[in-house]
Amino acid sequence: MQRVLLFVEPKPLPDQLFRNSSWLTLPLRLLVRLQQDCPDDFELHVALPQRFRQLLNAHVGTVSGASLFGKRTYFLSEPEITRTIIEHGSTLRRTWESDFLGSTQLRLHQAVDDLVCEALPDLDWSLVLSFGETCRYSFARDAMKLSMESTSFARDPFKPSFFLDHMGLFRESALSRFGPELNEARDERSGLANRIASIAHDRIAAFQSLPFQRRFDRYVLLPLQASGYSSFDAQCNYDSQLDYLFDVCNRLGKDVGVLVTEHPEVSSIDQNNHFWQTIWALRSVFPNVTYLPRAKMFSSASLNLLDQMDAVWTTASNVGPVARLLGKQVGTPSDTHITYASTADSVEQLQEQLGQSVSSLPIFDWMFENYVIPWHVAEQPEWFANYLQQRIAAFKTFGNSQEAFVATELEVSDFVYSGDDKRSTARHAPVHRTMLDQKIKAFRQQQRFRLRAISADAESPSYALLNDTARLETYRHLGCNHVMHTIRQQMRRIGFEQAFAANGRDEVPVDSGVPDWVVINGEGSFHHNSVRMIELLDVAEQLRIRGARVALINSIWEENSIEHAERLRNFDIVAVRDSVSERNLLEAGINVQRTPDLSLEQWNNLSNEHQPKSPLLITDSIVYEKALSLFDASLILNGLFCLMDDRQLDRLHDDGCLGSAPTWKVSPNFLTNNCQIQNAVTVITGRFHVAIARLAMRLPFLFVESNTRKISNLCQDVGIPASDLDVSSELQNHDWARIGARTVELKQQWPQLIDSVDAFCRTGQEQITGLFDQIADLQRAKVPVSEAGEAATN
Repeated sequence: MQRVLLFVEPKPLPDQLFRNSSWLTLPLRLLVRLQQDCPDDFELHVALPQRFRQLLNAHVGTVSGASLFGKRTYFLSEPEITRTIIEHGSTLRRTWESDFLGSTQLRLHQAVDDLVCEALPDLDWSLVLSFGETCRYSFARDAMKLSMESTSFARDPFKPSFFLDHMGLFRESALSRFGPELNEARDERSGLANRIASIAHDRIAAFQSLPFQRRFDRYVLLPLQASGYSSFDAQCNYDSQLDYLFDVCNRLGKDVGVLVTEHPEVSSIDQNNHFWQTIWALRSVFPNVTYLPRAKMFSSASLNLLDQMDAVWTTASNVGPVARLLGKQVGTPSDTHITYASTADSVEQLQEQLGQSVSSLPIFDWMFENYVIPWHVAEQPEWFANYLQQRIAAFKTFGNSQEAFVATELEVSDFVYSGDDKRSTARHAPVHRTMLDQKIKAFRQQQRFRLRAISADAESPSYALLNDTARLETYRHLGCNHVMHTIRQQMRRIGFEQAFAANGRDEVPVDSGVPDWVVINGEGSFHHNSVRMIELLDVAEQLRIRGARVALINSIWEENSIEHAERLRNFDIVAVRDSVSERNLLEAGINVQRTPDLSLEQWNNLSNEHQPKSPLLITDSIVYEKALSLFDASLILNGLFCLMDDRQLDRLHDDGCLGSAPTWKVSPNFLTNNCQIQNAVTVITGRFHVAIARLAMRLPFLFVESNTRKISNLCQDVGIPASDLDVSSELQNHDWARIGARTVELKQQWPQLIDSVDAFCRTGQEQITGLFDQIADLQRAKVPVSEAGEAATN
C-alpha cells in the first residue's frame, strides 16, 4: 500500500504574496484526478491549514469529496501555531524566513512540530507531497518527501508544468548543485532541449509580443520579484528590490537599455501602489530605463520580451533558465538558485558579454527528461501513479542524489505549444476574440450607413458623395460621423439631393445619370500621394468629363506630388482645413480657400456650460506605436483609455492591452458619443477629431501628433502655439512624470487661450456655412447638365 499525503504548510504567508489560491488548487486538482481513477494500492490523504476549508469545498466535487476529502482530510490549527511562535519570542515573518533558510531555533521548531503531529493520524507514510518547501516535520521522518513547485518552463509558450524535487529547490539549490556535474559528465545529448527551444523561440517571436520603442542598440531585461519574499531577500545582498534596481542600473553603462518588468501579482518595489512615482524618479537618474505598464498585466510578460532582449539579469526569476535555453546571456548573483543557467555573476561581466553567442547546456536535456512534469500528463492517473512508484523505488535505492530522479519518457509536444495547438492561439487577456468580434459585428449592424441610391427630384440638383468615411470598414469613427452629417445636412439646406455615395470606383453605379456635383470629402486621404487619394481623383475626373462640377472639401494637402496638385486645377472648389495645406496648394498655383474641419459644426452645437466630471481621458492614435504608448500613459496616469475606431483593435488586443486593464477602463471602450469627450476634465489624444471636439467645447487637451501635421496646423490656425499642447516627445521618451505635470500646467494656462479658441470656433462656423452657400451660388449660375455634357463630348 502506497499511502500518499498532500501537505500544505500551516504557516501564514505574507498577505501580498498570494492574492489568489491557484498555487493550491492545482495540486488539489491533481489529487482529485488520482482519487477518481488510480491504482488500488494508492491511498490519498490531505493536510491543510484551516483557512483553506472553504477553498476545498469550492474546488472539489461531491463524488471525490465523499471519500478523499472526508475522513482523510486533516485541518491544522494556525491560531495555535501563531500563539506558539509568539510565545517563543518570534514573529510569523521571522519564523517564515528562518524556516526557509533552515535556521529556525530548535525549541520553536519542536513546539510547532508537536502541534502538527497532533493534528495528523499516526500512520506510516510512503510519500509526502508538499508545496514550495520540503516537509520537515517528524510525522514524515521515514517517508519520501517531494516538494511541488512550478518550473521555469511553466508559462506560455510552455505548457503548464511543475517539478517534484526531493531536495527542495531553494533550500538546497538542487539544480545548481547538480549543474556542474550534469554539464561536464554528459558527452551524449538527446537534443530534446534544442528541439523544445526551437519551437518555443518561434512561439515567443510570433505570439503576444510586447513591442516597445527601442532607443538603444542593446537591451538587458531586469525582471523584478518581490521584496519581502525569501527567495529574493534571503539570497541577495540587498535590503529591498529598490536597492537592487538602483544598483543594477548604476552598474550598467548608459548606452545599454534596461527594460524593467514587475512580478505579475506583487508590486515589487512599493506596496502602496506608487510604483509609477518610483519609475519617474528612476528615469530622471537613469534615462536608459524603460518600463512597460501593460507588461504588468501579462502572466508571461518577461518571456514574451525575450526575443527583443540581448541579455537578462535576474535573481530568483524563472526567466533566467528560459533565456539561457533560448541562447541569451544570463547574469545572476552567485548565491542564487539559478546559477547553473548563468553566464555571468556580475553586472559588469554581463555587459561585456552582450552580443556574444551562448552555448547550450546539457542540463536542459536532463531537466526535460527527468525533472519537468506537464500538468496534462500528470493528470493521467495511471501515468502519475506509475511515476510516483518509480520515484519511491529510486529514492529507497539511491537516497538524496541525482539518481533519485527518474526519466519521464515524454516528447517535445508534451512540453511546448506549437502553432497547431488550440491553446496556443488563446490569449492571457480576459477579452476574448470571439466576444470582440460579436461586439464589432453588432455595433456595425446597428450604426453603419447603408449605401443607397436616392432618386433625385427632377426639380432638385443632385450630388455624388465620394469618400463616405462614416461607413468605411472600421468602427464608425465619431468624428467622421459628424463630418458626414454636416455634409448631408448642409447639402439638404441648399436644396441638393444625394444621388449616390461611393468610396471607390467599384461603388459608382454604372447606370446612374450624371450628378450636378461631385463632392469629395478629403479627410484621411489627401497626403503622401496615397493610393486612396489617386482613386478618388480618378472617379471625380471621370464624372467631371461627363459634365459634373467638382468640389474638394474638408481636406489637407501634405507631401503630395505637383502632378496631383495639377489635377485640382479644373475643380470648381478646392477647400482645405488648415493654412499650411492652403499655402502648399497656392505655391502649386491652385485657387484654394480655407475652411475648418466640418465636424466643428456638430461640436459647436453642443452646450458649452457642461461641467466635466471624469479627470482624464486618453485616446489612441492611428499610428500604432503611439497608440501603444498612449495606452501605457493611461495606466500610469490612471486615465480612461478609448479607441476612436477598430483599426488598432486587433493589434492592441494581441499585445495584451485591451484585456489587461480593469474592465471599467478598457473592455474595449470606443468613443461613440459626445459625452465621453465632454465629461473629461483633461484629454490626451492622438486623434485630430478629438482635438477639434475639445476646441468646440472650449475644453483643454494635450495631443500627440498623428500621421500628418494636422493637429499642429490646427493649433497654429487657432492661434495657440502647438508646443503648448504637444506631448509627442514626452510620450516617445516615456516621460510619464512630465506628461502628468503638463496636464496640471494646462489647467492653469487654458483660461488665457479661451478667447482665441472662441474666435476660431465662431469664425469656423461662418466659413462652413459660406462654403456650402458658394456651391449653391455656382449651381444657380450653372448651365444644364445635358448641355455641359454635349459641350464636353464635342
